[in-house]
Amino acid sequence: MAIMTDPVIIISGLLIGVIASDKNLKIFLLVFFVGTIVLTVLFHFMINTTYAITDLVRFDGILIIASVVFLIKRLFQDKALIILNLVITKQNKMSKMQNLTSR
Repeated sequence: MAIMTDPVIIISGLLIGVIASDKNLKIFLLVFFVGTIVLTVLFHFMINTTYAITDLVRFDGILIIASVVFLIKRLFQDKALIILNLVITKQNKMSKMQNLTSR
């Protein structure tokens, strides 16, 4: 049964990492930690585990996956904004030059 839940654990970690907001700290902490605790408890009852160490490892795994996804999202989000700003300024310069040459 545990092998069947590993993909679900990975997907839930990915979702938490993507959903976590970097704009508001309270929402980030709520989604990141409370969401992980809720998922761990859900998996605990779904699999019917008897040892707490299993739940701790599951909790840790979800947090690690969510952290890595959040950091990757944050890294590419900043670079995407920089590239978008460069493209917009270049388009503005080109449109100004076209307006000057068309007169």
